[in-house]
Amino acid sequence: GEPVSSTAIRNFLSTGEVSNAAALLGRPYSLTGEVVHGDHIGRQLGFPTANLDLINAEGDDSARYKLIPADGIYAVITEIENRRLPGMLYIGNRPTVGGKHTVLEVNVLEFNGDLYGKRLTVHLIDRIRGDIHFGNMEELRLQLERDREATWKVLNNIENEVKSIRP
Repeated sequence: GEPVSSTAIRNFLSTGEVSNAAALLGRPYSLTGEVVHGDHIGRQLGFPTANLDLINAEGDDSARYKLIPADGIYAVITEIENRRLPGMLYIGNRPTVGGKHTVLEVNVLEFNGDLYGKRLTVHLIDRIRGDIHFGNMEELRLQLERDREATWKVLNNIENEVKSIRP
């Protein structure tokens, strides 16, 4: 019953409220990127990630100017070559490892394989938590395990929504 405005959508995304943005958009907000090499830190922790270099639907890099939601961990549906798989997206500058710039990395659950050079789309379903600086890598690994459990809970509750996202 409320008017839909681009300002309201941007505000929701800026604060990580991607489920509210999706309600106004009529679909989950999505980001598309090409998988590029990263530092392999996630792999060392048991959470391998696909690092995304944003591109738009036409394949050029103008999508670098697309609004990136607030830093944190998100439950996502990852689209890879017409397959939809559950995932956990990280947006942030990786404070625990002294990162200097914002990265987008997705841990695709139920996937094992090489994604380098492939195009991925992540549909953001809900924010799990904000970004946190951990005292050491073991604390980070334990939190990622909790984040994965929370991601599964979110995604298991939206099975019909997952089916409605077209590959």
